Amino acid sequence: MRTADLDQLYEALGKVIAQADFSALSFRAARIGHIEATPGIGLAGIALDPSPAVLDFQARLIDAAGPFTEPGGTAAAYVTDAAEPGISQPTLDYIEHDIPDHSGANYLAHITAGLAKMSDLAAIEAEPIDDFTVHPAAVAVYHLGNNGTARAQLKT
Repeated sequence: MRTADLDQLYEALGKVIAQADFSALSFRAARIGHIEATPGIGLAGIALDPSPAVLDFQARLIDAAGPFTEPGGTAAAYVTDAAEPGISQPTLDYIEHDIPDHSGANYLAHITAGLAKMSDLAAIEAEPIDDFTVHPAAVAVYHLGNNGTARAQLKT
């Protein structure tokens, strides 16, 4: 995504959002899971099972954003702060393949819970969770940071 194209992207996404029935969009909390953030550290989250309406909405957003996306993003495209050594290679790899690998039937909806040692995550993930339903109240576009985290809200 090029910064110069953001207004056009917002317009394209706005058309999809205006047609959405937010009352039909829901997720069911299912389990705790993780991805490896850096060696030995996992980014933990509550995995959410999306409703069919969510998957349809997602597909329409991806189609609308398609003309404004391109492969080969570099670390310069991400938000960092002085405490970070830079954007990790796992972050670059994950985001590069996020849409083809994690949308539709492979969508990994989640609520980020935080970082933990990989050795602790097995115990955390073995514990059952009380399921609950999540309903989105809004849609936002974020500038991403390490681990694909939403670091700076650009538009809501």
